[in-house]
Amino acid sequence: MKRRCQVSIVILIVFTQITLAGVFMKQKRHTDAIQMMGQSQPAKDVIEEIWLTESGFRSDNPEQSMIFDSKNNKMIILDHVKKTYSEMPMGKDMLSAMTDEKKDEDAAQFRNMMQSMMKMDVTVKPTSENKTIHSWPCRKYLMTVNMAMGQFQMEIWATEVLKVDSKLYQQFSAGMLSAMPGMQQAASQIQSEMEKIKGVQVMNISSNQVMGQTVKSTTELIEFKQGKAPDGLMSIPTGYRKQTVHGM
Repeated sequence: MKRRCQVSIVILIVFTQITLAGVFMKQKRHTDAIQMMGQSQPAKDVIEEIWLTESGFRSDNPEQSMIFDSKNNKMIILDHVKKTYSEMPMGKDMLSAMTDEKKDEDAAQFRNMMQSMMKMDVTVKPTSENKTIHSWPCRKYLMTVNMAMGQFQMEIWATEVLKVDSKLYQQFSAGMLSAMPGMQQAASQIQSEMEKIKGVQVMNISSNQVMGQTVKSTTELIEFKQGKAPDGLMSIPTGYRKQTVHGM
């Protein structure tokens, strides 16, 4: 009995160490072809690799990386094409960051104009619909974002089978959405609504209205595992030049 208890303690310690080490996810994002302003954009497939750790999270694809530094509470966006990066304090909205270097009167006018344009309402609605995706039992959620420039809708399938720190994962999910153009203004509301989604998102199907066109994309989780995150996960590559937010 004593030996069995010792073995159980060892297993628990090992499991805890693995959990704290990090979670790796790989996902495939597909964007449909679109026609806009007389130009056509072909369909696009991108593989993204993501690490979640106690220090924050990082998402990488060939063109862009997004880093959330939890210690300093800021988001860093790397542009691998231009070799530049920009920083956004997560406790500060996009408009504040964009008006920091403007004169008081200019900042006030700009803020009033942008507030009316960027005003939005975010809601997440759990449904009773369930299905299995890649052997993971999932539940369906519906997310809707209404704003002056149009409507953004997302069908989210999440599973509670995959184990991850729920608080960290919610920060990751909300942070990725908040980093999208125009979404930073609703960061706190996004965070609150995302808490309704239980577990890890396995598939997202989004539909976004842009200039009268419907842009559709699908993001699918294809790998999930626990392990040790690589060194320098939160580091900015050497040679990258910093850009201000309004210069992005």
